[in-house]
Amino acid sequence: GMPQVTPEMSAQMSEMMKDPEMMKNMTSMMKNMDPEMLKQFGITDKAQIEKATEMMEKMTPEQMQRMMTMASYGQRFYNTYRTNSLVRYGIWGAIAAISWYLFGGMVTRLLVPKSLLPSHGASQAAKGGAAPPPPP
Repeated sequence: GMPQVTPEMSAQMSEMMKDPEMMKNMTSMMKNMDPEMLKQFGITDKAQIEKATEMMEKMTPEQMQRMMTMASYGQRFYNTYRTNSLVRYGIWGAIAAISWYLFGGMVTRLLVPKSLLPSHGASQAAKGGAAPPPPP
């Protein structure tokens, strides 16, 4: 999976990213990594590395800092999700509830016979019930 990143490592990395010379060194190091090393980071495609280094070269130090901050938030969320079952099941419960809210009507129409669904004014008028008043 993902390598474990401690807050100290993250702070050290963000300090390194502030230095433009260090950023250049890091991008050149990424370009020259051997395929075995890349597989440890979960990267199998060489073109993917070239694209990433090209993007890193174009980034300003502020953009790089923002990216590092977002990565640290992502790492913290992942660790919380992985270790805290209440968070994990809460997220899946929220996804289920939102999905039911959005798609529940369609699912109900598919699964429940029409005779059990509530009928509305238009269908009652056709059956001989009281017709709704005509529009003004």
